[in-house]
Amino acid sequence: MTQPDAELTNWQIVEEQFDLQKAALFETLFALGNGYLGMRGTFEEGLGGAGTEGTFINGFYESAPIVYGEKFIGFAENKQTILNLANAKVIRLTLDGEDFSLRSGSILDYRRALDLRKGVLRRSLRWQSPRGRQALIEVERLVHHTRQHVAAIRWRVTPLNFDGPITFYSAIDGAMRQSEHAEDDPRLGVQFKSEVLRLEEQAFHGPATLMRHRTVTTRLGVACAIRHAPVAGGEWQPVQDDRSIGFQVTLSARQGQVVTLEKFIAYASTLDTPDERLVPTVLGDLESAAAAGFERLAQEQHAYLAEFWESADILIEGDDLMQRGIRFNLFHLLQSAGRDGRTAIAAKGLSGLGYEGHFFWDTE
Repeated sequence: MTQPDAELTNWQIVEEQFDLQKAALFETLFALGNGYLGMRGTFEEGLGGAGTEGTFINGFYESAPIVYGEKFIGFAENKQTILNLANAKVIRLTLDGEDFSLRSGSILDYRRALDLRKGVLRRSLRWQSPRGRQALIEVERLVHHTRQHVAAIRWRVTPLNFDGPITFYSAIDGAMRQSEHAEDDPRLGVQFKSEVLRLEEQAFHGPATLMRHRTVTTRLGVACAIRHAPVAGGEWQPVQDDRSIGFQVTLSARQGQVVTLEKFIAYASTLDTPDERLVPTVLGDLESAAAAGFERLAQEQHAYLAEFWESADILIEGDDLMQRGIRFNLFHLLQSAGRDGRTAIAAKGLSGLGYEGHFFWDTE
């Protein structure tokens, strides 16, 4: 058996087998960010209620009163907590009437890897539906380092033993959960007792769709939008309900032929964009990203990281595990560090709600 190339292996963090019990661990390990925008390494199609979804903007927070058992002079009046934003990663796949899910059917092959050198999260699996349809599903995701508002996802689906319709549903989900149960563990964040993000706009803008929210107390605004590359043989149709908005397309797929979906995402907040420019900014950034296409965005990402690693890489000889570990930590520091002179590195980076997104004095 051919041994893996150490040079390649030492630039990747790899999950070789799907394990539902380890979902939360890999959601954090595979989180992507650019110092401004962060996304947990959750699956686009979801896990049927398992896992912890999360999308964050560095420093975007809500405030709430602190309740003390006893209160003394000098105690802080309010707490500030980073917020989980609307989830724009949502992509669901239906193969000839059967919904793709890692919790149904059979996973025949599986590999997910974070490419530290190129800044892309990749997943490849062969899945067999309960009725025996097999498909090769390949997914790539990036949060762009030089286009701070932008993320992108590419799905490639290849039917392996059938011809039939394939449906993609792609959306923004506005049902944001702000914490796990967190009474005794600050790593899990904090629970709010009432609504903290109010929906102000949910609308289609030509080939894009958008959600805009505002925090109740701090009055910070945030908008996110999605659009897609055209797909051969199908037209994107608008779909929405009271908590989500997106598009759906059905294509006639043939055995052995690849069907590709490219999804572009943009987020912006009033921390860096004037309120009146919020919607034009996300739509403009989205249009620019879609015009570039996924491949060019990936090339830009690789070029940025090549320059980063040229000066930041640390070489360790004789210990591959240590080599991967130091590169992993450097990569996550890069992803977590704010670059605007206002934000810093939160205790959990941009990978979750832990420690309420606070910057601590001992982060260094």
